[in-house]
Amino acid sequence: MLLFLHKRYVDTRLILLGLVVLLICGGCAIQNNPSTASITTATATDFPSKTYRAEKNSLELAVNLPSAIQTGERFILSATITNHSADDISFLLPSSTENMHFEIHVSIVAEDREFIDAEIYGKAWTDDVKIAELKAGASLIETINFLPGWQRGGSWEFLDKAEITWASRGNYQGKATFYWGGDYDSQINTSSLSVDFPVVIV
Repeated sequence: MLLFLHKRYVDTRLILLGLVVLLICGGCAIQNNPSTASITTATATDFPSKTYRAEKNSLELAVNLPSAIQTGERFILSATITNHSADDISFLLPSSTENMHFEIHVSIVAEDREFIDAEIYGKAWTDDVKIAELKAGASLIETINFLPGWQRGGSWEFLDKAEITWASRGNYQGKATFYWGGDYDSQINTSSLSVDFPVVIV
């Protein structure tokens, strides 16, 4: 009888020990399982954004973009012109075609070529002058989806079929300009406001 009780006691201890080992090893298996490992890749959203501003004649031009960008990664840039004056201002656009990013001209230059504006790539526009207004106290925001590179071949109409050379790591120069003061008679804007900004590719 004593032998039987001793055997049950030993078996119980062995079972409990086995459960503890199973729990510990099971936890190790979850932690070391490659399929559950977290792999992170830096994107533009991983870097804080920065804003660059310039003012002239009660107008303010601001450009906001990520402080750093991964090679070959799309990024969003926004350019905003605000009229702080009490008067409306007029400005000429080279075309009446909508969403061509003519309101604020933004360019980022690399090796004498400009980064690609993904939204207007291959898009046709009409060759007719349009006059627009920026009301007193109002703002105009232009949002651009940029690719940090330029076309070297392939399709000139479809971005997904274009051959792109990506800009290498380094610092590049961007510039945003708002032109205003034009009318149908002059066919040219007489004033401008620009802001320079850096683009850092890592």
